[in-house]
Amino acid sequence: MPDSRCIYFSLRVQELPRTGLHHPIRVPTYRCVLADTLLTRLCLPANSETLATSPEQIGVDGTRQSCYGPDMEPLGPIVCTQSRCQQSCLPAFTAVMTDLGLDPTLPQTNQNR
Repeated sequence: MPDSRCIYFSLRVQELPRTGLHHPIRVPTYRCVLADTLLTRLCLPANSETLATSPEQIGVDGTRQSCYGPDMEPLGPIVCTQSRCQQSCLPAFTAVMTDLGLDPTLPQTNQNR
């Protein structure tokens, strides 16, 4: 039986209008609330060291978002599972927050309220 999807992962399709095309380009956007919370709490400025900014990108909607989970592995509908979250992402999130003296409280999602 396949592992269920992580509660912090989401997949959304966004449309990018392009000049000269009749229809907008549809782009899948992967989000990880846990990784985005990590970035927000770190409050990394855009000009900080490469190591600190490499896991983020500006999303189609103009927001900062992570390219990777807290375990620094890529996001995706197949790899973002409950077992990965429990074994890798949650411990990585907690370790980074604790090591830096930041709030290690896990973010709320619709599924864990």
